[in-house]
Amino acid sequence: MPNPTGKETASDEEEAEESQESSRLKGFKLLTLGNLRKEQIEIFIRGRGITDTKAFLDAVERADAWTFTTRPQDLEDLIAFWLATGSIGNRLEIMQNSIERRLKERDQGRAETRPIALSRLREGARLLAAATTLSKDPTIRIPDGSDNHQGISVQNILVDWNEAEQSTLLSRPIFDEAIYGAVRFHHRSVREYLTAEWFSELLKCETSRRQIEQLFFREQYGRTIVTPTLRPILPWLCILDNKIRARALDVAPEIAMESGDPSQWPLDERRHILQDICQQIADGTAGRNTQDYDAIKRFAQKDLTADVRALLNEHITNNHLCTFLLRMIWQGEMTEALPEVLQIALSNEAQEDQRIAAFRALSVITTPEERRKVRNSFLNEATEINRELLAELLDSEQPNSETIKWLIAALAKCQPKARFSIEHLSYKLLDFIERTPEELLPDSVKAFNALLNQPPVIERVDSEVSEKFEWLLTISISAVECLVASRNPAALMPECLDIINKFASAQNYQSEALTKDDSRLPEIVPVWPELNRSLFWFEVEIARIY
Repeated sequence: MPNPTGKETASDEEEAEESQESSRLKGFKLLTLGNLRKEQIEIFIRGRGITDTKAFLDAVERADAWTFTTRPQDLEDLIAFWLATGSIGNRLEIMQNSIERRLKERDQGRAETRPIALSRLREGARLLAAATTLSKDPTIRIPDGSDNHQGISVQNILVDWNEAEQSTLLSRPIFDEAIYGAVRFHHRSVREYLTAEWFSELLKCETSRRQIEQLFFREQYGRTIVTPTLRPILPWLCILDNKIRARALDVAPEIAMESGDPSQWPLDERRHILQDICQQIADGTAGRNTQDYDAIKRFAQKDLTADVRALLNEHITNNHLCTFLLRMIWQGEMTEALPEVLQIALSNEAQEDQRIAAFRALSVITTPEERRKVRNSFLNEATEINRELLAELLDSEQPNSETIKWLIAALAKCQPKARFSIEHLSYKLLDFIERTPEELLPDSVKAFNALLNQPPVIERVDSEVSEKFEWLLTISISAVECLVASRNPAALMPECLDIINKFASAQNYQSEALTKDDSRLPEIVPVWPELNRSLFWFEVEIARIY
């Protein structure tokens, strides 16, 4: 039959093909490599032969070097340095080692085919880093990217390099592909450091010093300020040039804490900076960038212990400043400051922020005996225990019979959980239980169940649970799950059966006290006939009671 519109119609086969093609295109996915998580990093370094993974990760934490662990190749560089020297080095050493390894050609065949000196590669990388920084355009066009007009042209920067040399440099892993026909530096911090090196080379010719300093320091409204776009470069440049560092100390001493490697600054200058920043905090004029954890981590060194102790005693009544100094002790592992830290940790008159910072410091600078003293003092100092303080104190404790007994006593005196609140105690307690050896779990479950039965209770059709301690159900069920998963006979205890029943009832009533919905019990209970039968008859007895 002819088409009344006069247009050709597609056959059924063509329509089916179009539908299939449309369906195929809808399923197209773009994937990208995500950053390595801490757990993945630990597996990676163990596979590369590092047995003491905790020591490695602690060294990364102290050096604030996590940006050099997020990708496998970066992590390989750190591992190689660790295996060769027994440490990851300071931030400056990490940076220099990373740049050197990424500029080298690791394939011997390609190295022989396209030979180029490492010093020349580094010189070219400096020029490109300076060009991208000063132009505020991080993208670099590669020589064969003629159809791409984004970014700066490598030919305009490396004018005395031939095309083969330019391609060789841009193919090294210090660069990453940005878009088709263009690359950018793998790490912004690498670009900033190489730019500082470029400025440092220029400053060796004193005739250009005044012009360069004018790029970094400007007069605005009668004050000398640091040029914002070049501020990230300045901390690195201060390490490489003494005169620039002296100028920065006069204009913005806090620059030492913002990036770079403050440990390379002379001790006297770091003492001056610490005094100045503490005065700013006391006056309420300090910026946030000097007080975040990363800044403190970079700046805190053990050779500042005496100064930190003196400032802590001087400003003990200033909560904000006292907390800042305690974080310095924590991040710098300043063991000689233990008397001052203990004084605050044992004082129930100290403010919450101070005590949290003191507990964190104690976790790295004190002995097990001192921690026991703090735990017992904390347990006996009040009729109701602060939940946030308990969470912080619990974080550094290892599960054993003594700490579990202390924990149960502390939970019995703990403040009630505020409804619909997000807090740390539940998560810290869950982590503690997951770290608890299996042989200690039965006694823990008995103690948790006793708290869950403490009156007054919430009455439901098939169970009762304590109003105050219902929030412990999630933690309790995790302990029970561990026993059930390993088929531990203790999982057949009445206390375990009672917790399973309470948890199921809370789920049916959609209780807001539950913070975990992905319980494994529905899968692992039925496959253990003995437990399944015991739970059935337990529920029958409950039903008869109610």
